[in-house]
Formats: sequence, C-alpha cells, structure tokens
Amino acid sequence: VADDAADTATPDPTDAPTTAPETTTPETTTPETTAAGVAPAATIDELLALGRPIVLAHAGGEDEFPHSTPYAYARSVAAGVDMLDLDVQLTGDGVLVVHHDADVDRTTNGTGDVAAMTYAEVAALDNAYWFTADCVCRDQPDEAYVYRGIRTGDVPPPAGASPDDFAIARFRDVVERWPDLPLNIEIKGTGEPAIAAAEVLAAELTELDRLDASVVTSFDDTVVEAFAGFAPGVELTPGLGLSTAWVLDGEPLPDGMRILQLPPEFQGVEVLTPEVIARSKEAGYLIWVWPNDRSWENADGYRRLLEMGMDGLNINLPAVGVEAVRRFTAAPTALPASLEEMDALIPVVEVSRVAQRAAPILGAGAPSEGPVVATPGFVPAPDDRRFCWAVEVVNSRPYPVDEFEEVVVAGQYFTAVEPWAPADAVGPLRVLIEFTDRIAEAGSFTEFDEVDGGAVADAAATLNALVDSRCLGRP
Repeated sequence: VADDAADTATPDPTDAPTTAPETTTPETTTPETTAAGVAPAATIDELLALGRPIVLAHAGGEDEFPHSTPYAYARSVAAGVDMLDLDVQLTGDGVLVVHHDADVDRTTNGTGDVAAMTYAEVAALDNAYWFTADCVCRDQPDEAYVYRGIRTGDVPPPAGASPDDFAIARFRDVVERWPDLPLNIEIKGTGEPAIAAAEVLAAELTELDRLDASVVTSFDDTVVEAFAGFAPGVELTPGLGLSTAWVLDGEPLPDGMRILQLPPEFQGVEVLTPEVIARSKEAGYLIWVWPNDRSWENADGYRRLLEMGMDGLNINLPAVGVEAVRRFTAAPTALPASLEEMDALIPVVEVSRVAQRAAPILGAGAPSEGPVVATPGFVPAPDDRRFCWAVEVVNSRPYPVDEFEEVVVAGQYFTAVEPWAPADAVGPLRVLIEFTDRIAEAGSFTEFDEVDGGAVADAAATLNALVDSRCLGRP
C-alpha cells in the first residue's frame, strides 16, 4: 500500500490519444485466470499462524499489471498470493473506490481529483490507459500500452476478463469477488476526507463480514485512530508517525498492534537496519516490507528480503514473490551437522552418485583425486556456509558410468543445491539446470549444440570461481 507514486513522474494529461492500435497482452509468469481464489488463510489470525512469510499483491502487482485494477488482482490471486493490498478513498458522491492517487491523471485517460468526481465518472475511465511493462508513463510507442482500450471496448479483453476488469473499481466489488482472501487496506489522504473514508470502510467491512480478515492502515496515524473507533478490534498497523518513533527511538506501538509495514529505505534513510529488525523481532512485531524501490522487485531482491527476516512481502511481482517464498521455505534454515543429515535434504541421494561433470563444475575434483584443500585457516562467510556444505555433499557422491545418466543426475543435484546458492551463483546454476533438464527430456544429447556448450562452459567457469573464492578461500 506504499506511497509509490513518487517513483514515476506525473504525466501531462493533455492531448491523450483516444484510440489504441490492436495489441496483444504481454507474456507473464502469472496464470491467465480470473477465477475466485481460495487462500490458505481467510482471516488475519489464520494468516499469521501460517508459520511462513506471506505474499501481498501490492496494488495487484503493479509492475506486471495495471495498478489496482480487478484484472491485476485476479492475476495475483491466480499466482497464489496470500493477501490483497488495496488503497481506498471516497469519490465526490461518497463511494469507496480502490485507487492510489488523489487524482486519476497518472493511470487513466481522464483528469481530475477523485474527490471531485462521481463514481459513474470515475468508473467510466480506462484505468489501464498509461500502463506499460516498464512504467506508467507517456513517452512509449503506442504498441507498448498493451491493455489500453479494453475498458472502452476498442480492444477485446484477455481470455476470462471483461472491460470492467480495467476500471477503477468499487471497494465492495473487489471484496465480494474474493471473499476468502485477507485484505491489507490503506486509507489514502489525511484529515477529514480520510476520516470520512475510514467511516465508510468500517461500515462496508462490517456489512461484508470482513472485519476479522482485514488489516487497516494509513500514513496518517489520526486516521488509523479514527478507524479504530469506527471498527474496534480490527487489526491495525501504525502510520508514519508511530512507525518512525519505533524505528528511530524505540517507542513501542500501541497495545494490540503486532505488524509493522516498513520499506527498506524511506526518503534516503535506511529503515530496515539489522538493529531495527532484531529489535522488532524481540518485541514480537512482524515486519511486512514494501520495497518502494524497483531494485528490490525481482527474485534476488525478494530472496534477500526474506533472508533479512521479513514476515511479509508487499510486492509488485506477486508470482515471482510466491516462488521466492516457496524456495525460501523449502531451503533448510540451519546447517546440517553431518553428511547423513544433508543426505535427507537432497532427494536424489538414494541414487548415491553424482555426474562426473558435477565435480569440476562445482569446483572440486573427482573422489579418486582426493578432496580439494581450502586455504589454511579459511572459513566461509556465514551466508555462504549452507551453499558450501551442499557443494561438499554433492562432490562426496560416487559417479555413474553412463554418460547420459551423468547429466540427468547432475541436473538433479544442481536443482538441490540452488536453494542454498548465493545470489551470484543462481544464474549459472539455472543455466546448467535448464541444460540438463532439456537433455533429460530429449532422452539423448541430440539437443546439444555449440551454443549450449558455450553457455554451459561459461556457467561452469563462473561456479568454479565462486566455489574457489567463497568456499575454499582460493583466488
């Protein structure tokens, strides 16, 4: 629910084209469906009892789909998110809508403040008008605006979607469409207009029986306090003032608050320092992070946030985040004490062998050559220890004789090692995994060519160098 508009320039609404060329929707990693989703938890208490980090679809996944549209929420639900993230405010005629900015200029084909427009006027706008895969901006070629015109009927919608999925939606319509998904709701604005929105929000959550499924917040702590008066007992998270007081001065949150929603950095100040994270954990607070910077919005960034101890990812690429959490929770959190314990963590050890190619690729010699000796006194860094241990286990296995079987088993081991790998080893490992998977699927080496050979050799060389430096302390 972060105030992310600062990252993009507010566009000039003048001279906006009114028609769009025929376009096709972009390929994504998210399944194409708008079916109602069933989350693993339907209430906030159930959500917090999952025992793993959760994924929130920030505005539905704004880097992949049009901001805050029903289409974006549908795609994020299909990706498997745990929670929807919504910004709400009132139209001029008192209808609670899901929209981030105070005006409609940045995302739609219209202009004007939401508070000065009727719901009918707002709902008629094309809320995907300025969306592109790279930005919400106006300097792209027409074909970049892949969802433009669907709302107005000029372009057919994707399969399973409708023109209404690209509108500014009523809050109640979104909530009723996904009745089993918890909600993270930010009341936009400040002062009396925001307090009026808080009162309507409380009434609608009560009517829709979603009080126990909602987390409510605002940048303005007085708005949060007002909402608490309208709907006592709803889960709240602190606004800017209370969050800042905790981060900078250690001022405890009000009784009953148990979740912090924080960015890694805010206005040039590092927020998620090791000290703040440790202090928050010690106090029993959960941290849901909103990256607020696109440099975090990728698989590696999500992984780093999880490794920092984040309890929730409120992110712009929901499908990538769901996969990041899956990988993170699948990886052991403690270093095994023995090879036997490690064996239990790698499913293919029953084969009791590893491809002959695995040893040189992972930076160690074949068993007949004896173990590779690390630099005397060298100890891998804590963040590298699991990876180095996994490499050691992989290279302790005997090898199959059949060349094709070597490659198949190597791919299984590369896959087993990947969750343990440092960020700069993931790319090379994936090259090798993709290669071995393709060979295994083909059943032979017929798919192999010189291009593959070059990519595999480069990946192997990179992993050799990483293992030498990170695990063995060798230049």
